[in-house]
Amino acid sequence: MRLYSRFLTEPSTIDWSQMRQIGSQHEIPYDSLPSIDVKDEEKCRDILKRVVVVKLNGGLGTTMGCHGPKSLIEVRPGLSFLDFALLQNKVQFLQTRYKCRIKHG
Repeated sequence: MRLYSRFLTEPSTIDWSQMRQIGSQHEIPYDSLPSIDVKDEEKCRDILKRVVVVKLNGGLGTTMGCHGPKSLIEVRPGLSFLDFALLQNKVQFLQTRYKCRIKHG
């Protein structure tokens, strides 16, 4: 609640000098994630219920000090904002296929 309150009351600019990297203890390498049988619909549904997708909407790039075509900015190795927008279609597919709701915002 404290962070949400700050979000509502502070100006919409980012002071980059206050930013710090998230520690590696909060990261899980993709290759270390367990694989599942996609035919096991109940297991897939259980996992997808715990997935959260975060999407940055228009306007945030400029606020964050980015210039130029922001959709082409690489935000993860090999993935741009545009790539993430296209992945949104996959989220919709998974929700329909496994009859579940994936949280996103």
